[in-house]
Amino acid sequence: MSREDGKEKVDEAQLIRDLTHNLDMESPSGKAQYDKLLKQMLVMLEGKKKRVYPDNSSKKLPTIGIGFNMKADGAREEWNKAFSNDPNKPSFDAAINGKIELTDQQIDTLSDYSIKTRKGRIQEGYGADWHKLRGNERLAIEVLFYNCEGLVRDGTKFKHYLHNYYRH
Repeated sequence: MSREDGKEKVDEAQLIRDLTHNLDMESPSGKAQYDKLLKQMLVMLEGKKKRVYPDNSSKKLPTIGIGFNMKADGAREEWNKAFSNDPNKPSFDAAINGKIELTDQQIDTLSDYSIKTRKGRIQEGYGADWHKLRGNERLAIEVLFYNCEGLVRDGTKFKHYLHNYYRH
């Protein structure tokens, strides 16, 4: 990545952060705007790839779409649920073996399902504290959760400190 590309990503991330900061997270329009900005942030950070590729981790895990880790626990089940209503459901095995490309619509279907699933798990884990967070705070946590649940899930020091922060 060139220095110019890096600056553009920083500028875009800062813009998304600023746009989510004062969103009314309880209104339907605020939630819709937040969801759009969350996906925009994930695309910026993860990219949007039609064919399987090795991720940037040291393990080089097979990834597709917008950062969908095909070796994660439950990945096949998540894939099947995401495409359960698709008559042209792409084959998980063909995708992980690099034999097919996903369409833009399939990438959106998979990422929308993955985001929704993770959002439900993180909201459940954070309980009442989740609704105390501003949009930009939720965004930071969701992006981390999407990339590596272990950083911010229930039971982590991060979660403990955040809970204490809102208690005082």
